[in-house]
Amino acid sequence: MSYVDPKLKVNRLIFVVVISIVTLLLYGPLLHAGFRMIFPSHSTAYAEIEIPFSQLVNDVDYPGRVRDIRINGTEIYGTFNDGRHFEAHAPADPASIQQLHGKGVLITKQP
Repeated sequence: MSYVDPKLKVNRLIFVVVISIVTLLLYGPLLHAGFRMIFPSHSTAYAEIEIPFSQLVNDVDYPGRVRDIRINGTEIYGTFNDGRHFEAHAPADPASIQQLHGKGVLITKQP
């Protein structure tokens, strides 16, 4: 049987703990980003689904389906009343955006 000095055991343990902490500090953000890609949170700002503009107009026509809409150029981001987020692409025609006004949905425009 071999004899191992207790100080050597403690030094090995300290070395393993320090290397583990350094590894987590270096690779922790990568692991976090990977998990966020695999298991996205519902509180993120991106759209969960992409819908056609014609479906958006139909959904806005029915009261209680769409909570709010944010228009940024030709990009339209919004939230359904059940909490899901969506994204749609508006046609270049400004008259098409007028179809969304006056339907009881909160609409904000960003430059």
